[in-house]
Amino acid sequence: MKKILFLTFVVGLIANCYSIDKTKVGGKDVITATQMNPVIFTAWGAPVTACLNDLNKEGATQVVDARGAATGGMFSTSRISGTEACQATGVK
Repeated sequence: MKKILFLTFVVGLIANCYSIDKTKVGGKDVITATQMNPVIFTAWGAPVTACLNDLNKEGATQVVDARGAATGGMFSTSRISGTEACQATGVK
């Protein structure tokens, strides 16, 4: 029971963990979106589309780089449980 409670607590800590970093390079706004989520039975996860959606919300007009799983949870190390991360960089 203690192990289950501990694992639930850990999953809660990393659930929907994300950051949006902004900087200027050569007069252009550069935005980097990073996201990490737990994967439980191929659900949830952090597909690269989640990071691309974050860039879109920030008004990025061009994607420079995007990395991560194609779909939520489908390509995680363990299909039963684990974590996934994505990262995308774009410019305004």
